[in-house]
Amino acid sequence: MTAALYTLSEAMEYLRHPTKNLAYQQMSRLGASVAEYLAWKRLSGASEATLVTTESDLARLARDVPADTDVATVTVEQLMLVLEQVPAASRRRASSHWNGLLEWAILSGKRTTPNPVKMLPKIRRVPPRVYDIFSGPELAAIVNAARTDPLLPVVNEVRALLLTETGMRAGGALNLRVRDVNLYERRVLLREKGDKERLVPIRGEVVQAFDRFLLEPYPLLDRQPLPDDYLWFTINAHCGRLTGLHPEGTKKGPVSYSTFWNWWKATCERAGIRYRKSHMSRHTYATNVLDATDGNRYAAQQLLGHVSPATTDIYLHSSSLHMELAVDKLEAFRNLQRG
Repeated sequence: MTAALYTLSEAMEYLRHPTKNLAYQQMSRLGASVAEYLAWKRLSGASEATLVTTESDLARLARDVPADTDVATVTVEQLMLVLEQVPAASRRRASSHWNGLLEWAILSGKRTTPNPVKMLPKIRRVPPRVYDIFSGPELAAIVNAARTDPLLPVVNEVRALLLTETGMRAGGALNLRVRDVNLYERRVLLREKGDKERLVPIRGEVVQAFDRFLLEPYPLLDRQPLPDDYLWFTINAHCGRLTGLHPEGTKKGPVSYSTFWNWWKATCERAGIRYRKSHMSRHTYATNVLDATDGNRYAAQQLLGHVSPATTDIYLHSSSLHMELAVDKLEAFRNLQRG
């Protein structure tokens, strides 16, 4: 495939979104190797979210190196030239994904020379940003907007509460079934990145809303929720049916990510709050857990399902209440010392 096959608008679109039409896989020899590596990584159990970010970083590399470059011939000089074009905050991640590709190439015998990523200069970690989390009133507005939805008020109330009170990711929401919420033990089973599972306790308002949900028949159906039903589904305006409620023979969620994001955007609009991605509700949950537990990192790590406590630490930059409590305790301690 050559550049002459593209119109100017198509070329610009490719530069902005190199993975959108998989053109990068044909434009260079490295792109073909990327496709093999992604298939191998998918078989290893990597989550779809991980595969998306991995492909994005590898597509950039395949797009920007010479077309005759392969995993066997890519050099550290080529990597440095591409890395200069990567935003500073993404360089560590990008080089990590490049390293995975080249380590796979060595393991599979496609490369016999040393990994050039090892020769890149050490990349400094960019200080974590302070997350633009939701305030308490904003969270209340989101739940209230969901419970006043004209089509699925009871269902949407449960969705909003589970999303904001468990720290679940979008993938966890799409995989969530009725049977995963245990009212007797008051906890919810979440299946998220790489099919990993975690149990998160639920309390108060979440439990009460879910109890009401179980007793409420679905609109358009003459039955109450069943254990295998998904929590995220849609009303199909064309046929007047519930779509994705109880799919058969599929391992994926009932609706697409885009459908989920559209639901979230509509809920924020009805709530009258400034839009932020649904993942910000997870950041809000994490920050609030740290505030409520006086900075208990272990509790936050377990609730969020982080493998490394370093991942949990990024939320300390957004959590301010625990710092204020620490200063209050310091003041009391010093007053005690002064007598």
